[in-house]
This record gives sequence, C-alpha cells and structure tokens, in this order.
Amino acid sequence: MGQGAHDCGAGVTQSFEALRTLKALGLRPRRTLRVVAFMNEENGTRGARAYAAEHKAELGNIVMALESDRGGFTPRGFTTDANPKAKAILEALAGLLKGSGADRVIKGYGGADIAKLKGAGTIMVGYLPDSQRYFDLHHTRVDTLDKVHWRELELGTAAIASLAYSVADLPERLPANDVKPPSGD
Repeated sequence: MGQGAHDCGAGVTQSFEALRTLKALGLRPRRTLRVVAFMNEENGTRGARAYAAEHKAELGNIVMALESDRGGFTPRGFTTDANPKAKAILEALAGLLKGSGADRVIKGYGGADIAKLKGAGTIMVGYLPDSQRYFDLHHTRVDTLDKVHWRELELGTAAIASLAYSVADLPERLPANDVKPPSGD
C-alpha cells in the first residue's frame, strides 16, 4: 500500500550496501557472498521458488542464507535455525558486534524467501532489528522512505556485512544443518 520502504526496501538496500561496503574496503572472504533480491514474497514466494529451482544443483554449496525482511531499524542481532555447533560459531562471531547492540543470536526463523534453501542443510539466519515500530508501518500507506532513519539503516548494514563476511571467511565451512527431504511444494 505504501512504498515498501521498510518491507522490504530496507532489507534490499542493506544487503546490496553490505557487499558494496566490503568491496570498497577491499575485503574478499574465502567464500563467495551473493545478494539475491527475491520477488513476490507476499503472494506465494515465486521468486524464492524460482531461485531454488534454477540453482538446485548448487544448493548444497550454500553455507548460510541471511534475510533482512523486518525493517531497517536499530540492530538487535540475528535469529537462526543453526545446529548447536554452528550456532555457537555464529554467537562468537556476533559477539564481535557487542558494542553495536547486534550481538544476540537467538533460535528462530530465517525468513520466507530463504526457506526454500533449507532442505540442502543451509543455515538460515534472519536479521533482527528492533521491532517496536515495525507494525506501525508494515503493509500500510505510511511505509514510506521518510520513515527510514539513515543511521539505523547503516547500523543494520554494518551488522549484516560483519556477520556475512565473518562466516564467509571462516577457515572451515560453518557446519551444515541436517539435510531435509524436499517438502514437495
């Protein structure tokens, strides 16, 4: 109904800006980082389904998928479905963000768009911003660019870039989750 500035413009902006920042800093991790902007999350996740189908042969190579779809507010950490060993690694890496407030890693959901990658053992991670104002804007006419605070957006971008880079640059691959059989949808 609005411009979609927080849902999901902020997440797309944070994702592209995270990679742009790493490149500008000359940081090149051991593993590839990729940004994918999916279409149609609200009406059937057709973009996510198409991506998973088109990249089916390489899904087992995806170490972690990180989704930012909760608005561009102040970072509070990340949610994940990671197995205990991988979660401990993510907690240690996020601990480097302690001064920023983005150092929490809690059990939870990664996001609707990355869920199609789960069956391959991929660790699902969701960016967790402060949610106090999200539902004042979510799916409303007032979800407009003037409601996005540039500093909160930058802080979230930094948190996403830090975690993504740290995982991609680990000497050993982040331990995968158990591989699940396809659900048939």
